[in-house]
Amino acid sequence: MAVTPLWQKSRTLPDPRAAHPRGHTRLWHWVIDPRRAPREARALHALEDAREIFPLLAGTPLADLQASGPLWVQVPGDGPGFDACMALAERARGGWCFLPETDVFETLLAQLQGLLILPDPLGGESALHIEDPATISALLMAATERERAAFTGPLGELVTPTPHGAWRHWFPSEAEPSPRRALTRTLHAALNDAHRRWWLAERQALELDDISDDALGRLSRLNASGITQRRHLMRLMPLIIDDRPWTSAVEAVLDGPQPGWQKVQALAERLDNVTQD
Repeated sequence: MAVTPLWQKSRTLPDPRAAHPRGHTRLWHWVIDPRRAPREARALHALEDAREIFPLLAGTPLADLQASGPLWVQVPGDGPGFDACMALAERARGGWCFLPETDVFETLLAQLQGLLILPDPLGGESALHIEDPATISALLMAATERERAAFTGPLGELVTPTPHGAWRHWFPSEAEPSPRRALTRTLHAALNDAHRRWWLAERQALELDDISDDALGRLSRLNASGITQRRHLMRLMPLIIDDRPWTSAVEAVLDGPQPGWQKVQALAERLDNVTQD
């Protein structure tokens, strides 16, 4: 089954609450990453309007990590709790929210915890940081409609931050859910590229689906050669976004035994020479 284009299964919003006519009065559910902004995440526990704050790793094989694991937070759309969660998600890429189709705690908990560890195409299992907007966005973008229906289920409508400050409202899939939640090769590859795609979209002020596979491949190639620091990658951005094939000289630098910073220096000099010419 083909993957539905992004514009057909979602829309861009300026504020998550615009996803629903009663967005300011509805009870919103957030999946929060406390690692991205620990102090702000701890402050959520002191909010008077927080209906529920539950550690999603509790009762799972990852329970030993629950102190730093994702939180499931329920807050009304018109209070300080919502504003705090929204700020965490916007400023620190620290979460996303959803409007569920049910209010049964156990049903929603089972769905969320069912996404934490998924069978992968390598024959093992992969742990997913579902609290990371880059991860959940990559999963929803690359999934077929049946896979997306299986991943979201009773979570209903999801709203995720984007790299450029807006929000993406994901419509519920109307397809019959896949009988098994698992990572295909396509989904596994999309998750491996999730952070690279997010970083490129952020730096280029583009939508996530506007990032080409070629650009992702070139960024991955630089990473594999030892060039991983963001300031170095920014210096080499022309190499990443240029659609022309790399020269053998560039490939020779990347294949060399030098440390990453020396490769950056050599490649930057080549870029400067090309600009001067």
